[in-house]
Formats: sequence, C-alpha cells, structure tokens
Amino acid sequence: MPALQIIELKQEKGGTMNKTGFLLSGILAIAGACLYTLSRMINQIMPKIGYLAFQMARSGSYDPGKYTIDFSTVYWISLGMVAAGLIFSMVFYIVGLNRE
Repeated sequence: MPALQIIELKQEKGGTMNKTGFLLSGILAIAGACLYTLSRMINQIMPKIGYLAFQMARSGSYDPGKYTIDFSTVYWISLGMVAAGLIFSMVFYIVGLNRE
C-alpha cells in the first residue's frame, strides 16, 4: 500500500512528466550533435574513398569535387535539433523547479 501512495503523490506533483520531457529533449540535442558529427565525417572521408576507387579503376581523371556531398540541409537540421533540445531542456527544467 505505501508504494501506491508514493506513486499517487508523484503523479499529483507532475514531476515525472517534466523529467521525461527533460530527458527526451537532452536526447534530441545529443542526436543533433551526433548527426552533425556523422555528416562531417562522411564529408571528409568520401573524397578519400573516391581517390582510392579511382586508383583501383585507373580510368579518367580524379576530381575531389565529384565526391564532395552537400550537407548544408543536414547541418541546418542538426543545428535545429540541438537548439530545440537545449531550449526544451531549459523549459522543462524551469517548469520542474516551479512545481516543487
């Protein structure tokens, strides 16, 4: 019975929802940072892989511009994810402090 009463008290406070939102917004920010890092790595590695493929095939001329990918949209999306995650984290943290 006491465990049920503790659960009811937590639900009345509303702290559980703020903790969940805070956690998910942190995950959103981390996912945005990982997306940015991954796309930067791909953008750096692809010309090197293209050069290796060119050396193996020995055909035509090598141009690094052919193997460069435009990730500008992905960069903006990842920046938006990080910004939204940080803003939502602050909002959930402030709301959680005000409810206590």
